[in-house]
Amino acid sequence: MSWYYTHLLIPVDADFVPQSQQVVAFLRGLTQLGSIPLEPTFELSTPAHSVRTSPIVPLPLRSWFTLSGIFALSAITEVGAKLAVLNDYCVAVKGQGPPPVPPFRLHQIGAAEMPECEGIYHYEVHCTLRKQPTSTSFETFGLPCAAGSRTGIFRNPLTDAVIETPDAGCARF
Repeated sequence: MSWYYTHLLIPVDADFVPQSQQVVAFLRGLTQLGSIPLEPTFELSTPAHSVRTSPIVPLPLRSWFTLSGIFALSAITEVGAKLAVLNDYCVAVKGQGPPPVPPFRLHQIGAAEMPECEGIYHYEVHCTLRKQPTSTSFETFGLPCAAGSRTGIFRNPLTDAVIETPDAGCARF
């Protein structure tokens, strides 16, 4: 059985854009804490010129162009210089979990007592910046934000209940 879980960190200010060195410091901090994926690879991508839609998922899918391919952790400083001139990118750190210090606990869904997951799993961390604020809500994720969209609408993965979160409906980063 496979299960996909996404945890979003959304700034209160929808127009917030970190400095490139802040992104690098965040990734270094994850490494120092022992929360980075095991055997990590890093990838820096920007969107291709076309945006397509999926017949299965009625949301636009972005085509990505990898700028510098996969690189080693030692090259993370080089990424900072590249980010400084970009306004639409995704830095992904990909590998396996669990890391020595997981950022949060994962539990098995459907089990009576929901025990903590054991074993190896795929683990990614993405730092993503868009040219303009986009929706973070589950039904409109990635679409341009509608005027006044300040409340984020999410679903609880355990109960499917709707969760409304003030100031989390749109973000550039």
